[in-house]
Amino acid sequence: MKASFAKIICSGFNLLILDEPTNYLDLNSLEVVEEVLREYEHTLLFVSHDRRFINSVANQIMIIEDCKLKTFKGSYDEYMASKTEVKDRKKEQIKEEILRLETRLTEVIS
Repeated sequence: MKASFAKIICSGFNLLILDEPTNYLDLNSLEVVEEVLREYEHTLLFVSHDRRFINSVANQIMIIEDCKLKTFKGSYDEYMASKTEVKDRKKEQIKEEILRLETRLTEVIS
């Protein structure tokens, strides 16, 4: 597995597509693979459930959400932070709308 991976990296392909590249790797091998992929100068498309690996290697995230493909430029941590911001903004908007409705209801009752 490691030899095949090394051969692929050294082949000079313009695009690498990897499915769960960290599976079956020990810690030392994982660190080497991360470093090599961070330094890889061509396009890298990979699927992984390893959030730490994604955060370390990816600089653009593609997500399937609500049956739509969405992209985000940045690391996984930045993506998660932006999702939290959006949720917080939506909560604030909902609170403001509730306050407006309560105020309007009070006016109508008066």
